[in-house]
Amino acid sequence: ASSPSPSTPPPDPCLATESRQNTAEPEVRGANGMTRSPSRDSHLSKDRGATLHSLKEAVLKMDQTLCRLQGDMFSIGARVEEVVSDARSEQISSQLGELAVRRRCMEFESSVSGRLSAAENAARQAQKAAEGSSAQVAALVTQVQSLAKDLEGNLRWRSNASASASSNIAAVASAASA
Repeated sequence: ASSPSPSTPPPDPCLATESRQNTAEPEVRGANGMTRSPSRDSHLSKDRGATLHSLKEAVLKMDQTLCRLQGDMFSIGARVEEVVSDARSEQISSQLGELAVRRRCMEFESSVSGRLSAAENAARQAQKAAEGSSAQVAALVTQVQSLAKDLEGNLRWRSNASASASSNIAAVASAASA
């Protein structure tokens, strides 16, 4: 093999050939100025074809895997949206339930407040009526006491008048008998 000239690039160690001094194969100079053997080129060509085929298969498998991954990602995204939607629905339902309970409590409190107010008004009216009745009872007691005194005075007078009438009758009867 000849040494490379300054205008040609250095030989590629992967493509470098062994010394071909004792072989009958002719050497071929490549476009880059490298010396190659034709049998090695055909072997490299076969290796390149096999490598190219295996690369195509690997790219195809990778493309299929990417398609499956993309489908899985869309599926996961849809499931996440579904889970989030369910969680939001549950949260909204829970909040609606809490609001319904609060509304019932407010209605109950309002009802109790109204009943309590009505009971307080009835109690005030009953107290006023009792105070008025108490005053009327006191007036009636005073009238009954006054009537009792008058009646007692009338009874004494009648008793005295009756006793005087009896003594007058007895005196008239004794005078009439004598």
